[in-house]
Order: sequence, then structure tokens, then C-alpha cells
Amino acid sequence: MAEIKTGIFAKNVQKRLNRAQEKVLQKLGKADETKDEQFEQVVVNFRRQESEGSRLQREMKAYMAAIKGMQQASINLTQSLHEVYEPDWHGKDDVMVIGKDCDAMWEDFHNKLVDSTLLNLDEYLLQFPDLRTRVAKRSRKLIDYDSARHHGGDPYAVRDEERPED
Repeated sequence: MAEIKTGIFAKNVQKRLNRAQEKVLQKLGKADETKDEQFEQVVVNFRRQESEGSRLQREMKAYMAAIKGMQQASINLTQSLHEVYEPDWHGKDDVMVIGKDCDAMWEDFHNKLVDSTLLNLDEYLLQFPDLRTRVAKRSRKLIDYDSARHHGGDPYAVRDEERPED
């Protein structure tokens, strides 16, 4: 069992070394680099979309914190009004009802905002890690393709160890 894990580990290390070597050769201009401009443009758009989504999420969380602050300030004001108003003053009951309604509206506003924006935004941003992994895998495959082409191998051929045994 340990031999299998060691073999897999060595194979992964060798792949990473080969990819790093190929990248260095490409950066030095010693090896050709396959360019897919259309895919690169999609990746740029993807990364921009991810960063803008993350920024929007941060801003929404700050906005939600400000709403919570306003809600707490409204509650404090309502409590102060309840304490200041004397029982024999005209409109004491109206002040109590208005205060409770105001608190309920702030809570309702907060809940609707969370349901309509923050949850949808979180769900939207959960897609990005999977897509980021796919982009990284495609980039590695391009490097492997270039490496096979550079070292004289057939880039489309499947190596013997990767072929499924019948």
C-alpha cells in the first residue's frame, strides 16, 4: 500500500516539475506556448466577474451591518420615547404603536434584503471555486500539451500507463 502511495506521490511531483520546467522554458522563449486567445478572454472576464461579485458581497455585508445599526438606533430611540412620555400625556398609546411598527418595519426590511440579495449573491459566488478549478486544470493541460509537443512526443497520444487495461 505504501509503495502505491509513494508511486502516486512521485508521479504527481514529476508532473509538477515537468510543468514548472515547461513554464520556465516558455517564459524564456525557448519553447512554444500554445495560446487560446478566446479562452484567455473568457478567463479574464471570469476573474473580473468573480472579483466584482466578491466586492459586491463585501459592500452588501457592510450595508447590512449599517442597517442593523440603524435598526438598533431606532429601537433605542423608541425606548427613550417610551421612558420620556408620561402616562397622562396625550398620544402615549400612539407613540407606543408607532415605535413598535417602526421596529417591525426595520426587521422586515432587513429580512427581505437578506432573502432577496445576500442569499442569491452567496449562491452565485459558490459557483466560482468549481470554475476556478476547471480553469486551472485546463491551463495545466495546455502546459502538458506544449511539453509533449516540445519534447517530440505526440501530444494527442495517451501514455501507456494512462491507458485503461482491458
